[in-house]
Amino acid sequence: MSDIIDETLEIRIKPSNGLTLIETSKPIYRTNEKLQFRVITLNDWLRPIEEQFEQISVENSKSIPVMQWNALNSTNGMISLELPIAEDNIFGTWKIRAITNKNVVTEKIFKVIDYGICYYVFLT
Repeated sequence: MSDIIDETLEIRIKPSNGLTLIETSKPIYRTNEKLQFRVITLNDWLRPIEEQFEQISVENSKSIPVMQWNALNSTNGMISLELPIAEDNIFGTWKIRAITNKNVVTEKIFKVIDYGICYYVFLT
């Protein structure tokens, strides 16, 4: 018996696009509060990777840009940003959009509500 193995295998390698996540500190904000969020970049094995972003922006519910950051690089797979929400801003569903230098777009939505509106959560 021989211990030599003579075999040919075809191996396909695909380029890794990675994964970009946007996480806010909470899902609902009120005016005069500070929006805090992180942009997290991971590879296919869910390990942090460095990524370059062409643009990260926050848009109000009328799709009007409220703030925009250009040419940002993640450090240890993360970018932390914050933005005060002015008292006279538009209520509704807002959006955070991150665009990498490879034109990969990631979006996250959150709500801005009026101080007079209360949300009740009932746990069962």
